[in-house]
Amino acid sequence: MQVFTYRSSGQWEKTRPPGDNGEPVSDPALDEIQRSLSDCFRCSNLVVLTGLGTSLHVNVDEAKSAEGRKPVEGKRLAPTMWDLWSKVHEVTGDDFERVLVLSRLPEDEQRKGNIEALLSHCKIAAEFLVDQNERETVRRFIHTAESTVRNAVRFLEPDDDVTVRSVF
Repeated sequence: MQVFTYRSSGQWEKTRPPGDNGEPVSDPALDEIQRSLSDCFRCSNLVVLTGLGTSLHVNVDEAKSAEGRKPVEGKRLAPTMWDLWSKVHEVTGDDFERVLVLSRLPEDEQRKGNIEALLSHCKIAAEFLVDQNERETVRRFIHTAESTVRNAVRFLEPDDDVTVRSVF
């Protein structure tokens, strides 16, 4: 393992293996890792950013798990990446296929339905496209897609149970 912080003089510090007799060896890198983690957990404000999959267990009816992800009655499920891709495709219509070409999103990302990658490519394309109409098409798409995604991920209600973590 390696660590790079302001205390490591601009160099990567590698952790050291235990000594020949198995005794711990003074390890500046490991000490720095422990110090950094300790600093994080002693701070007054800690923000943890997680990805889309973090909320996929919320509102899932575990009794119906054999049928796939089914919502608890009266609740909404968190959208998957593919759900977001499909919804944006539905909302943007013909512009979607045009934007795929203009953004030059790689085929493998298209097959995955990676809406985050598409939006990243679109933001770059919007800056570099020469044709004004194409640039405007991409900018309009970005606005519509971001709005669609934002609305789709607002599925939680105040009484939803988010305390349980589930592993799929």
